[in-house]
Amino acid sequence: VRALSWSWSRVVVPNDHGIYFEGTFPSQRSDGRVVAASPPRMGMAAAAILATKMLYCFRPRFVVMVGIAGGVRGVVNLGDVVVADDCWDYGSGKFDVSRGRGRFRVAPHQIGLSAESRAQLVSLAGESAWLNTVRSSWAAGPPAEELRIRLGPIASGAAVLADQKVLDGILAQNRKTLAIDMEAYGVLAAAEEGPAPKAVGIIIKSVSDFADESKSDSIQAYAAFTCCQVLARFAADYL
Repeated sequence: VRALSWSWSRVVVPNDHGIYFEGTFPSQRSDGRVVAASPPRMGMAAAAILATKMLYCFRPRFVVMVGIAGGVRGVVNLGDVVVADDCWDYGSGKFDVSRGRGRFRVAPHQIGLSAESRAQLVSLAGESAWLNTVRSSWAAGPPAEELRIRLGPIASGAAVLADQKVLDGILAQNRKTLAIDMEAYGVLAAAEEGPAPKAVGIIIKSVSDFADESKSDSIQAYAAFTCCQVLARFAADYL
């Protein structure tokens, strides 16, 4: 995010040890103000705590999380930018025993994308020429597949996932799932329960690997680049 040309400077919040950077981004109406921060560790708890602190300190109109996620093989391509619509904690439910066998009875609370943000991001997803320009500008050699923006379900959980059997269980919760991550639901839940006026929560993540045994870190930098380019274009056109 800080590689974007948004005139970043450090901002200090009294009595808060968090590290925040403030910048401005160009938009169609006027320059917008942005504050960026990174949670101190992975997971929904750390992401939700950071998002909550920022909601109260800065009172943003939008809370946008960018990052990387594990995609569902055969549904998304490496490097694809996925936007959460809907999102839930795949570990929410009850473990019990039925007829002598253990089972997990899922009870997800799903958080969707706002209608306005959905329409805007669907429009941006149709900009194939621009997306191709983003892909070709990655000098280190992008994946062979074209770059796309995909809107759909993202499931969040506490663990790094590299197991097809576990992934199959998550896909049974929502057959249209695009990707798995560790933070998105926490950020959206913080936005949903935050102070009034309620901020709009948006998750923009790029597929850096497939959430199975073939998991690799080889295109994390490219994935980080693509989701941040989508963030910059989305901010300029719509925020």
